[in-house]
Amino acid sequence: MKNYLFVGLLFFVISFYAQKKTRLPYTLDSINNVAYQHFVEFEILESFKTYNKLKKLSDSTNHYYGQALSNFYLGNIYKFMDQYGDAITSFQTSKSAAILANDYYLIASANHVLGIVFKRQGYRDKAINYIEQALESANSTQLLKDSNYSQSEKRKLNFKILVMLAESYLTKKATVKVKKVLERLHNINNAEVDAYNRAYLYSLLGRYFLLKNKIDTAIVEYKKAKTTLEQITLKESKFRDLLLSKVCKKLYRIYEAKADDKSAFRYLKKYNYYNDLYFKEANKRRADVGRSKFFIENYKNAIQIANNEKLYQSQIAQKTKNVNYVMSFAIFLLVVLLINIYINFNSKKALVGILEKRNIELESAKDHALESSESKSRFISSVTHELRTPLYGVVGITSLLLEGNSLNSVDSKHLKSLKYSGDYLLRLINKILEFSKIESDKIVLKKIPVDLRQLLENITGSFDYKLREGNNKIELNIDSRLPKYICCDSIRLSQVLINLIGNSAKFTNSGYIYLNVIVISLNKHNVNVRFEIKDTGTGIPKEKIETIFEDFSQLNNARGKENGTGLGLTITKKLITLFNSKIEVESELGVGSQFSFNVEYNISNQSDKSHSAKYVPKKAKDGYNILIVEDNKINQVITKGLLKKANYSCFIADNGKKAIEAAKNFKYDLILMDINMPIMGGEESAKIIRTFNKTIPILALTAADVEDFKENEKYKVFNGLITKPFDNYEFFQTIEYNLIRKEID
Repeated sequence: MKNYLFVGLLFFVISFYAQKKTRLPYTLDSINNVAYQHFVEFEILESFKTYNKLKKLSDSTNHYYGQALSNFYLGNIYKFMDQYGDAITSFQTSKSAAILANDYYLIASANHVLGIVFKRQGYRDKAINYIEQALESANSTQLLKDSNYSQSEKRKLNFKILVMLAESYLTKKATVKVKKVLERLHNINNAEVDAYNRAYLYSLLGRYFLLKNKIDTAIVEYKKAKTTLEQITLKESKFRDLLLSKVCKKLYRIYEAKADDKSAFRYLKKYNYYNDLYFKEANKRRADVGRSKFFIENYKNAIQIANNEKLYQSQIAQKTKNVNYVMSFAIFLLVVLLINIYINFNSKKALVGILEKRNIELESAKDHALESSESKSRFISSVTHELRTPLYGVVGITSLLLEGNSLNSVDSKHLKSLKYSGDYLLRLINKILEFSKIESDKIVLKKIPVDLRQLLENITGSFDYKLREGNNKIELNIDSRLPKYICCDSIRLSQVLINLIGNSAKFTNSGYIYLNVIVISLNKHNVNVRFEIKDTGTGIPKEKIETIFEDFSQLNNARGKENGTGLGLTITKKLITLFNSKIEVESELGVGSQFSFNVEYNISNQSDKSHSAKYVPKKAKDGYNILIVEDNKINQVITKGLLKKANYSCFIADNGKKAIEAAKNFKYDLILMDINMPIMGGEESAKIIRTFNKTIPILALTAADVEDFKENEKYKVFNGLITKPFDNYEFFQTIEYNLIRKEID
């Protein structure tokens, strides 16, 4: 990590001291500014000469601050040229002068850089000792009270020292000490620190979390370091590419260990790219350093010439010889380096070929998996469609019979059992289909105006029979601040709440279930709502909480009855994820459980009457005229019976051709159209009706999958869809909504 922190530290300290005119006489300050300018322009020899001039003037006047400053800069130049012995001497002299000047900022800076030098030489314990001394000085009362330095400057110095201390502890794997240092760094405002040092801190955090085996967190920190470094230029930090290459190499190793070949290959390429950039820049920098060393040595020789011409001749001959040795050795190292680069290039090229082949294999496997998933989805959709059609008849006729008053208690009990079995079978089919849709990423949430209070009351009211079965009671508690209308997908929200309430009912006996709706935050346009479903049931063992959301996971319920498919909570969790939220679980055995999640909704315009589920059309008292187009006799009876009970006037057409004639000869308010019928299907019939009546609402009444229906362009002729077998509330809500829209339009 040669010269790793020098430039950042030196530029920071120099820029600071260049402004301290109140601390130096004017002459010393001017010399310091000239020396700094030479260094910035990479005129190392001139900078070296000027700092020596500053040192000589400070020594002659016994100006301790000038002595501390000049020796500090000379030490940095020696460190930059890898002349560590001279660097250590200069820094220790600077520290001694700073103590006499009572300048704790320079004391801390000298100790800090001494720690860096000893670390590079491999003396880790000695390095840590100096860095700890630097931290003590940086946090001393004397420095905190020193008005010559701003609070921002003090925090920046403290940040650099803490980062170096964290790295030193990491090298020794002293994780407890590292954690304490990182906590202190967290309290410093990173915005005051330059981007390179922030990126360096992120890389250290990555190393720390990697050491703690927190792989995912380490990846996040390394990626933050990479993003920050890529946003700065090489001019801002000459060591940007070195740190980038190290970060990318770490990410490559991590993803390689995780068997994520695609990501590993991507970061391997980035590592090679930045590593090559760094070596190019490093080679150039080595040449510059070599020239600077040469010039400075010649400058020293020139001083010796002034004192002793003969000694100079002897020394210049020896120095020339040394330079030749150095150049020869440098050429030898360069040849070895080029050979090593060539060997590495060939090995990397071979590795790239292997990774490309592996990538092709992975892409092929991915395509096969997608094809298999799509085939599975089509199969499930087809099977559920075939099951829904007869099930519509079973559930519908059973419901109609139960509403009659002529049944004796035995027949009523049998019909209720049949209805329960039909409803269970319907739930099973719907859960399997829903699970398939989620797995295939086919669900898109709607955002339509909903009366949330009414929706919640309908949901809790639908559990009357289920609650009586377990001798339970349900309480609905709604925050008074909740807006009347919000924009949401009422079907998906209902599905989540019904699944969670049903789950609580299953595991509660002679207890209470609470649905709490709490407003977390509210403004003119949005509301953040927290839903809590709490019960006094059996509770969940702690070791089972993480597994209840897994596919087909089941627990024994409170009454020892059937446990269901094991998909309800899986589907619920995935639907909540679609809401950009996550489900939280709290449970205690023998006390009960609580499931909760937060969702942010847009607030709807309350003045829009079409939003209200309670809105009653003007013609409702006389009944609307609805045409039912259905070839199945049982389905005709069920649909007509439901509509008549709701005060609608119904007419039947058993195929598409008859529907066209009926629509021409009579003015209907709405058409319920089956899709698959003999003679003429619903889609063709709807298109023909649209040629002479463009405003009448036509709703598809089908057992087909909702998402497949929406994705098919040929069904755009319909105003909406009602899936068989349908929920009565949703059935009438969809019909009423389309009737109202027709009147408004």
